[in-house]
Amino acid sequence: RQGRDDEAHALLQQAVSLHQAIGDRYSVAADLGNFGLALREMGRMEEARPYLLQAAGIFDQIGLPQLAEQMRQAAGAISVHPAVARMLSLLQGVAAVARGEIRGEAARPIREALDRMARTEDGAALARALLHILEGERDPERLFQGLDEAGRQALALVLAMVK
Repeated sequence: RQGRDDEAHALLQQAVSLHQAIGDRYSVAADLGNFGLALREMGRMEEARPYLLQAAGIFDQIGLPQLAEQMRQAAGAISVHPAVARMLSLLQGVAAVARGEIRGEAARPIREALDRMARTEDGAALARALLHILEGERDPERLFQGLDEAGRQALALVLAMVK
């Protein structure tokens, strides 16, 4: 709120990393959700949505569907394509690998999921784009080529998460 975005993002990453290190998934979700809510209150909905949806995905995974729904509703100013909602965990994993938070053997399941997706007719283009993100590509014009609406939305979420 004080206009120090870089510092705020760095502090968020520090808090998330610390909570991940101690296995406190609730606090990871709360950190992300609160950051998203703050952005939303400032009228920065496009930036807020990925944080709110990440929080919702984690709250779902840890068995807190009411909190997950609150985060989804907060993100609801722009509707999320159902296909994107179904693959949110994978998208979060891709972003974590791209940020360097998941490495080596721990990244294997994410890469394998992308390889499986690449072998499907409707997921191949998105899987290729996500693999390019893992290789360091960040140019939306290149990445968005050949994607449908759901693919563009999924890719936009990942790009927002890797900033």
